[in-house]
Amino acid sequence: MPASPGYEVCGLVVLTRPEHQHQVEQQLHAMEGVDIHAQDNCGRFAITIEDNGQSQRMFRKITLLQDLPEVLDVSFTYGHCD
Repeated sequence: MPASPGYEVCGLVVLTRPEHQHQVEQQLHAMEGVDIHAQDNCGRFAITIEDNGQSQRMFRKITLLQDLPEVLDVSFTYGHCD
């Protein structure tokens, strides 16, 4: 029997310009497995991405965030997998 997929979570800080904050917030909310835990008025978001152990999907989501034209930076702060 194949092993069941594990659990993966990573913490990220996403930075945008304050004038793009609302647009980026909407894009983050639209992404499956992405939760916004904090944000400020300067364009910073503290988020997590959760997945069922498929690292390729997790990396694709991070790459999608980095490729958004309104996003200036994505910093990886934490990672855990079971």
